[in-house]
Amino acid sequence: MASIFAGLESARQALSVSQEALEVTSQNIANSSTTGYSRQRLVTNAIAPDTGDSKFVSNQAAVGGGVTASSVEQIRNDFLDTRYRSENSTKSYYDGLSDTLSQLEDVFNELDSSSSSTDTATGLSGDVSSLVSSLTKLQASPDDTSLASSVRSAMDTICQTVRSDVNQLDELSTQVAGDLSDTIGGAQSGGVDAMLQSVGSLNMQIANYETGGQTANDLRDQRNNLLDQISADFDINVTQESNGMVTVALKNDSTHMLIDENNNVEGLETSSDGKTLTWQDGSAANVTGGSVGADIELLNGDGTGTGTYGNLGIPAMNAKLNAFAAGLTTAINSVVTTNDASGQALLQCDGGEAKNLSLTDAWTTDAALLTENYKSSDTGNYIGQFISAFSGTSAITFQGATYSGTIQDFTDSISMDVANRLSYIKQMASSSDSIVKNITSQRSSVSGVSIDEEGINIIKYQQSYNAAARVVTAINDMLDTLINSMGVR
Repeated sequence: MASIFAGLESARQALSVSQEALEVTSQNIANSSTTGYSRQRLVTNAIAPDTGDSKFVSNQAAVGGGVTASSVEQIRNDFLDTRYRSENSTKSYYDGLSDTLSQLEDVFNELDSSSSSTDTATGLSGDVSSLVSSLTKLQASPDDTSLASSVRSAMDTICQTVRSDVNQLDELSTQVAGDLSDTIGGAQSGGVDAMLQSVGSLNMQIANYETGGQTANDLRDQRNNLLDQISADFDINVTQESNGMVTVALKNDSTHMLIDENNNVEGLETSSDGKTLTWQDGSAANVTGGSVGADIELLNGDGTGTGTYGNLGIPAMNAKLNAFAAGLTTAINSVVTTNDASGQALLQCDGGEAKNLSLTDAWTTDAALLTENYKSSDTGNYIGQFISAFSGTSAITFQGATYSGTIQDFTDSISMDVANRLSYIKQMASSSDSIVKNITSQRSSVSGVSIDEEGINIIKYQQSYNAAARVVTAINDMLDTLINSMGVR
């Protein structure tokens, strides 16, 4: 039969466990608003009775030895963590694309809704429409020098718009490249490299702390919070090791490890042109997903739909402008020389680059150059050929853009490409955002702190503590009776 002192020890342990459970509850309540904090729970186990040597086991019922607290565990779901990081990367990828493509759309904005009536064509398409209107008037009155000046002015506006678009694309490319560099190595903004170093440091602290059998819950929360942040930058695979550490790898690059099993941290670096990332040994890193994946795609996307960076990006839009400038120059000048062998070129575009598109010096000096060529030609549809090239039936092949059609059609296609891509990206971003919110809600239901639930726990553990204290009081009374009331008088 268990001694009376065994019951006292069981009650003492119950007091200790109840007190520790209240401390865990207090920790949960104190961190209910702490970002990344995971609810903690005291793990308790019943102490089996000590029956001694089996040869001398008593026939009387054996009473347990009380209760003990084995650990304080955090309530997390590894599957939800993995899903969250994957979807968080996808969401950040589409958000990054959406933000920059919206800026691209502003560069090639073809509609002005500032008026209260109807949308008015602006941008390159609007400029082409204005030129066609001026050409139509000139065709009706070729001797009107003011109309010739209007045509020249309208063409010069097109050249200025193209050059302005090129400059804006260059500025946008510089901005995105700066964002990429800052995301990876930005010290003030807490770049990815800095976060990886922090994960490595936490790995070591956790392993050292848990060597003694404890669980470094708060340190694990800090590490998980960093891993969640990194997942917004690119796709990662996180693997839990038996020593408490984690390894981190790029999801689509098995050549290197961001953090390996020996806790070696290898950061990423921007390439010499600032448009891609490399490992520290200089080899190319295959980074996908997240804001970084979006930046890299925008900086390198050629719009071909094939290869590593085949989606629409800034290079694709630059290529379209170059194709437009070169195609426009060839089309306009060919009309002049076809109708008059001595006709002087009207446009120039050195190197076929849009940034160099401009009126020739001859046309800049003489606004009537166009009509002079018209008067010396043998055809009566000279101006009409210009009009047809812009908005009629004359198809022009724009080299480098794999496009054949009128100049007006091509300018419309530039803005439509951006609009269509942006529409798709926004749909994907909205869908991904819903998924992330759903997973976040699931994670919160598992790991989040409920003040109401913790309030119930306070009452439960307080009552448990009071009950154990009453057991101590009862045993104390029993001992008092045994010692003081049964003695020899």
